[in-house]
Amino acid sequence: MARTAGVQQEEIWDVDAAQNYDTPGAGMFAPEVLGPAVDRLAELAGSGSALEFAIGTGRVAVPLAERGVSVTGIELSRPMVDQLRTKADEATIPVVAGDMAAATAPGKYTLRAVGLPARRSSVAVTMPVSGASHRSPPLGLTASVWP
Repeated sequence: MARTAGVQQEEIWDVDAAQNYDTPGAGMFAPEVLGPAVDRLAELAGSGSALEFAIGTGRVAVPLAERGVSVTGIELSRPMVDQLRTKADEATIPVVAGDMAAATAPGKYTLRAVGLPARRSSVAVTMPVSGASHRSPPLGLTASVWP
């Protein structure tokens, strides 16, 4: 089990957290925050596909897929994936269950990104991740910050 500062990830990203994570139109889901991030990531992915580490409920993956980008995710929290499944099925956005530090997804990706919303902070970052197991060069950096 993954641990962060003595806390198990399952204690942070449990069913309650997953069900209350999405805030459509507000915070990191606000169009002025999410829109530019998704625009940039779609541009970086180009005609290729994207791998999103810590895909969560699909805050970034769903709008990317809606723009025609093929997206695969890696996610540790089953409840977060369950919430994602209310928006997109496995055929649309496949997800590999596991710790993003160790799990691998089949295929090659023009874009590998990780969304890092700090659960108790006002900063969310989406950034590329370099991973030997995912064999594509990392691209770009997109950060979202709101008050």
